[in-house]
Amino acid sequence: MPTPYIAKDLKEFVEILHSISIHSLYFHMFEARMRLKAPENDFSAWFKSIGEEDLAREVSKLNPYNLTLEGLRMKIIELVKRYAKSR
Repeated sequence: MPTPYIAKDLKEFVEILHSISIHSLYFHMFEARMRLKAPENDFSAWFKSIGEEDLAREVSKLNPYNLTLEGLRMKIIELVKRYAKSR
């Protein structure tokens, strides 16, 4: 189900990630791997598409089975903020 959210940069991504439901987070992190038949999730694919290869790799390394969905959300936000700050 499409949402009204479209991020144009990392700052907007963080703002949106705070706003989306855990169902959307599940869709983009878990279902994406099955849908794409790839080890990559939608967020990592998007980071790659905007030239953020290192961040894409870091998010791809996350094991979503070791965190709650809310914990996963916070970990991704932490990674994006840390990455953006270091640039």
